[in-house]
Amino acid sequence: MIRSSGFTRQWQSRIQLMTTSAGALLVLSACGGGGSSTSVSSPPQSVVNPPLAVSTYTGPVAGLGSIIVNGVRFETVGAFVHDGDDPYGSAKYQSVIGLGTTVAVAGNVDEKSAAGSASDIRIVGGLRGKITGIDLQLGTLRVNDQLVKVTNNTVFDGNTTTLAGLLVGNQIEVYGLPQADGSFVATRIESYAETSGAISGVALRGIVASTTANNDSFTLVNGINVSYSADKVVPKGALIRVGSDVRIISAAAPVNGKLIATKVLVLGAGELTSGSSTFTTGSIVKIKGIVDSVSGTSIVVSGTKVDIGNLPAPAIGAVVEVKGSLSSVGTIVASQIELEGNGRSVDVLGVNGQVIYTGSYKQELYGIVGNYVSLSSFTVQGVQVDASKARFEYGVSTLANNSYVEIKGNLVNGILVATKVELKGATTGISTGTGNSSDLSSGNRNFEIYATLNCTSYPATCSLTGSSVLNANLSAARWEDGGQYVNGMYVEAKGYLDAKGIFQVIKIEAKKKR
Repeated sequence: MIRSSGFTRQWQSRIQLMTTSAGALLVLSACGGGGSSTSVSSPPQSVVNPPLAVSTYTGPVAGLGSIIVNGVRFETVGAFVHDGDDPYGSAKYQSVIGLGTTVAVAGNVDEKSAAGSASDIRIVGGLRGKITGIDLQLGTLRVNDQLVKVTNNTVFDGNTTTLAGLLVGNQIEVYGLPQADGSFVATRIESYAETSGAISGVALRGIVASTTANNDSFTLVNGINVSYSADKVVPKGALIRVGSDVRIISAAAPVNGKLIATKVLVLGAGELTSGSSTFTTGSIVKIKGIVDSVSGTSIVVSGTKVDIGNLPAPAIGAVVEVKGSLSSVGTIVASQIELEGNGRSVDVLGVNGQVIYTGSYKQELYGIVGNYVSLSSFTVQGVQVDASKARFEYGVSTLANNSYVEIKGNLVNGILVATKVELKGATTGISTGTGNSSDLSSGNRNFEIYATLNCTSYPATCSLTGSSVLNANLSAARWEDGGQYVNGMYVEAKGYLDAKGIFQVIKIEAKKKR
C-alpha cells in the first residue's frame, strides 16, 4: 500500500517547485499514479466519484490497467479516443493505447486519490515515415530529416525491443516530445516491416522557428520549410506562431528541406484542452514537456507558453510537468512545476504496517500475470516484467498466471524492472488480519484489459484471452458505444477479479487488435 501521509518519501526523488498565488507552499496530497490506497466497495465502483472539475492532462502514458498520465490513473472504457491524425475530429483510434503513447486526456480528476475518469482522449501523434539513418553509439535515428533521440525509457512495439533491432528503411511511428533544438525525444516507437505498407504518407512534429507575412509557409527549428494553406490548419482558425508545437502530415517526405502539408495540426495546450481555437479560461491542465526557452517569469514548454509567476525557472532542456490554469490567450498560469528526476517514490510495508523499504519508479502496471516462468520473467498488460529484485508488499511473493498484481518499477530496454509488487487481494487481507497469500483476486480493485472475447454461454460463461486465458462473467456488463457481443471479437473490458479468479466485467467495448 502507498501511504498518502508519507508525502516526503513518495516524492523525494523529484524536485517540486510549488506555490499559490499568495506565494505560500502548496503540498500535493495525491499518491504518485494509481490511487492504490483508495478503498472501493464490493462490487467495485468507479475509481473517481463525479462530478469533479474537468481537467486535461497531456503527456506520455506511464502506466497501464487504465492509463496513467502525469501521475493520475484514468479509466478509459467508454471514453472517445481521437485518432492522432484527427485529434479534434470524429475519427476514432481503436487500437491498444500502449506505454509511451503521447495523449491529451480530458476528464474528471481527483488528485487526492490520483484517480480520474476520462471522457475524451486525444492521441497526440509524432513522427511517421521510413528510417534514413541510425547511430547506435549516440542512440539516435533519423526519420523525414528529423533527428530522434532514443533513451532507456523509450518503449518499442513491433519487431524489436531495442534500437539495435531497427534497420534503415523500416517504417516507424514515433511518439514523444519535441525539443527546441529540432530533435525529438522518443517515448514510444512502433516499427513495421519495410514493405508492409502498414502506414502511408509521412508525419513530422516540431516547434515553429519562423513564419511568413502572408501565412503560407513556416520553418521548423530544425530548418525544414513547410508550405500550407489556411484550410489545412486544424483546429479551424488556430494560429501558427513562432514557438507553436505543430504536427505536419504530408503525402511524401521532405525534399531538399521542403515539405508540402496536407494537414497542419496545432498541438498547444489550449487547442488540446478545448478542441478548438477558442480557449476555455480557467481550465485546469497539466502538461509534460521540455523547456524550450526562459524569459523572466515566462517559459515555453514544448511550444506552450507558461507564466511561472514567483516559481523558480527551470533550465532550458529540462523535462518538466507543469500544472496550472489556462488563460484566455492559451498561456498556462502555473501553480506547480515538477522537474523530472529519478521518478516517484514508493513505500513497501511490513505485516505491522511499518515501512520496510522505499524505492523509486517511473512506470506502473495494474492487471493479471501472464506467460509466467519465474519472478524474473512474466508479463502484465503485455509488458515484460522482471520482479526478481523487487520488494513485495507484506512479503507475499506467490505469483501465478491470472493472479492480480500492482507493479511499480522502471522500464529498461523494454523490460519493466519492478521496484514493488503487490498482490492486492492477499495484501489487503493481510493488512486487516483476515487474508492469506493464496487470495489472488484484485481485492475489490477495478482494472482494464485488452483481450479476445469468446463465450460458450453468453453472458455468464466467457473467456478473455490475452497473455493468458481468463474466465469472465459479463452478466452485469454495460456495452459502450452501442457495441454488442460477437464471438472472437477484440475488446477492452473494465472489471475486477473475484475470489474465484473470475473477471467480473462492469463495462466493455469493441477495439481493434494491432
